[in-house]
Amino acid sequence: MIIKLGLRNVLRNRRRSFLSSLAIGIGLASLIFADGFIIGMKESLIKTVTETYLGQAQIHAKGYRERPEAENTIKNLSIIKKKLNELSEVKAWTTRVSSVGMISSPNNMINTQVIGIDKDKEKRISKILQVIVFGKYLETSQDILIGQRLAKKLDIQLGEKIVMTVAQAESDELSQELFRVSGIFEFGIRELDGAMAFILDSKLAAMINKKDQAHEIVIKFHDIKIGNKQNQPLWQELQFTGDQVESWADLVPEIMSALEMTDESMGIISGLLLIIVLLGILNTLFMSIFERMFEFGVLQALGTRSSKVFQMILAEAVWLGLFSIVIGIIVCLMVTYLVNLDGISYAGVEMGEVTMTEPIYVVVTAKQFIYYPFLLIIFTIVAAIYPGLHATRITLVDAMKKSL
Repeated sequence: MIIKLGLRNVLRNRRRSFLSSLAIGIGLASLIFADGFIIGMKESLIKTVTETYLGQAQIHAKGYRERPEAENTIKNLSIIKKKLNELSEVKAWTTRVSSVGMISSPNNMINTQVIGIDKDKEKRISKILQVIVFGKYLETSQDILIGQRLAKKLDIQLGEKIVMTVAQAESDELSQELFRVSGIFEFGIRELDGAMAFILDSKLAAMINKKDQAHEIVIKFHDIKIGNKQNQPLWQELQFTGDQVESWADLVPEIMSALEMTDESMGIISGLLLIIVLLGILNTLFMSIFERMFEFGVLQALGTRSSKVFQMILAEAVWLGLFSIVIGIIVCLMVTYLVNLDGISYAGVEMGEVTMTEPIYVVVTAKQFIYYPFLLIIFTIVAAIYPGLHATRITLVDAMKKSL
């Protein structure tokens, strides 16, 4: 009976109940949407970091990142390659040779990070093939890929020739080669586009006198979460070689800090939206109570227990919360669908020293449609306690005074 009375009281003024449910539902929809957006932003940021060039994990010789010199190559390259081929969690991997070089054109001369890549394996790790805006991928040992910013600095065009100079390992003797610009790429990241060039790994290894060796192994997993060291046994298997294995979280710790900040932001947003929902419920219930003062007075005069009146107010609040949940879920699904048609582009925006390249899509999970509605019902019941207690204290005399 209490449940039926609560429903009838909510439906008594349908327009007000609908508007109140709509306002509370929009608050719930905003809460779910904000959570989905933040999850999508985190995924987009991780994809930008790992899929553009960095990879989900890297292996170097110990101390290479602190002292990136040509002679500091991976010590157990053949053992690591064999192990990576055996691990089912590994989706793809590639080796890279790295050196600082001087690139000269007829118009300019610039220090550049030169990366030697395996042209077939690299395509499965990074987006280098997709970001070539002019020309084509590496085909011969004399081809070179350079960034669009670097091309502007050197004042050269596609197909023109440049001279690259690098220092050989250990001897520090200079090695020079003539290359032809086969392609110009644009990652959209200033550091990559303005100070990096790619040639075949075998060519660069020969130039620095480190044939069949590598400075870096880049790994991509089937599950991106493994790249955040959540699968400890796998990392222990890779560590046995004595070389240094690091996840993307180790390589760019500022990104982890940015992700932690987004979690804190979501907590603040959730708190603010729930307070707004709480105030909306309080306002609706008090409006309903003040309109029915005489009714509550009569109920008290007829001997209705205060507990029954209190339960009736709680029932009204729960029904209001349920209607709000239905409206909120519908609104959230509609807005999410429209936003996810094209995603939200944050291209060019920097976060944690990383330039966003991936669009952000709102991520919808079952947890969001269980946890937040449940939280709304709890807040609805809490919000109804004070109006419910107020209703139990109304006497017939007070009701008559208010009515007159």
